[in-house]
Amino acid sequence: LRREPLAVTTTAAPAYDPDDLYRFFAIAFGAAPGVTYMGQLLDAANAGMSIKAIVNVFTTKSQFLETYPASLTNQEYAQKLVDNVVGTSATPAAKAEAVADIVAALSLPNWTRGDITYAIFNNLAKKPADDAKWAGTARKMANQVVYARHYTEAMKVDTTDLVQLRGVVKTVTESSPVTGADLGAVIQTAVQAALAQSRNLAPLARATADRPAVQAGTTVLLNGRTSFDFEGKPITYAWKLDSRPQGSSAALSSATADQSTFVADLPGQYVASLVVNDGAYNSKPSKVTVTALPAG
Repeated sequence: LRREPLAVTTTAAPAYDPDDLYRFFAIAFGAAPGVTYMGQLLDAANAGMSIKAIVNVFTTKSQFLETYPASLTNQEYAQKLVDNVVGTSATPAAKAEAVADIVAALSLPNWTRGDITYAIFNNLAKKPADDAKWAGTARKMANQVVYARHYTEAMKVDTTDLVQLRGVVKTVTESSPVTGADLGAVIQTAVQAALAQSRNLAPLARATADRPAVQAGTTVLLNGRTSFDFEGKPITYAWKLDSRPQGSSAALSSATADQSTFVADLPGQYVASLVVNDGAYNSKPSKVTVTALPAG
């Protein structure tokens, strides 16, 4: 009897596209993974987990739920996801259609928010360059992958700080340069800006009126000059006349100056508000109420 040699079987490495992991992080977290998170993703993929299964695990993590809380309705979740992923890279009509599609999918049995995330980046990756609706969004995601890969593999930055990781792709658009530019320098500038912005406190608005009560027909002076920014940055002003008596034609003399006036033409209450902005954040509104009394 001739003994046949035993057939040697080998287990092939799981087949997946590493760019899918970058696409997932860009869509789900609006961020580059960096060395640590990419290592976790690769470990899971190399252990045989499907990309879809990995996505469903990561979308239960606190980092995802901070942006997309489980308490959001399907409509709220879909709207926020589309706004974050698409931005201005598609038309409002296309975005509204996408929101409706996501809400419809989530009403189907066994569909999770992780499944939606997986479907979005897979669909965008397959869009042709001339797609009428989604070519811009597909290019935006492809550019985000280039920046995220450079940050993770070339710059080898090892951090789990999501502010920093989001800064890598936060300002990337469908027209961002991917060749002929020093990506490392571009990314570093964007990350530094994101970190500086994260440490920035919103300014404080202070609206006052020269008098709390006046006779009808009097001009009221509104003052916002004591408003300030905690970091000393210049601020801009936005006044609104929130309410006035029925029939009143009162209007602000300026909506953007540090001071404004209006004529309290009829008896009753007038409520004005001021919001200031430091170039990055709006303050909370500061409201002031003036009561106009009947003449005499």
